[in-house]
Amino acid sequence: MNSNPYIPPETTGHQKPVVTASKRAWGPAIYIVAGGLIAAIVAAPYHTHLNPVGLVITPFGTIVGGLLYRARSRYLPVDPYARVRQLLICAVAIILIPAVTGLLVGLITGFDESTGGVMTIGLIVGVCIGAGILSSGIRRPQKAS
Repeated sequence: MNSNPYIPPETTGHQKPVVTASKRAWGPAIYIVAGGLIAAIVAAPYHTHLNPVGLVITPFGTIVGGLLYRARSRYLPVDPYARVRQLLICAVAIILIPAVTGLLVGLITGFDESTGGVMTIGLIVGVCIGAGILSSGIRRPQKAS
């Protein structure tokens, strides 16, 4: 034991490495969301007059984000359970996004003829998010132990 309290104690044995924020590995979600947001910003001039190009560019940014993660994660180990999680999240996205948007629009407008159109747009967005998730591949970073 050291009498000086400012000197760190001597350690014996093996310690676990500390995972800091800079060493933390991001999964594909941040790439998919960032791809969608960047595509929405790029397509912003096309949204002014409801040009279909702007409406098409935005959801496909999620697919580009998934492909970007796939390219960046090519040296990571394969996660055997990633495909099961991907299919579950895709099913939730494809079912939940149109259902929630249809319910919210229906509650606001009274379930008129615009509800089906909004649900169709939600379905397209959900399918594109699902495609971005599936395009990200099954390679994932090791969990910190």
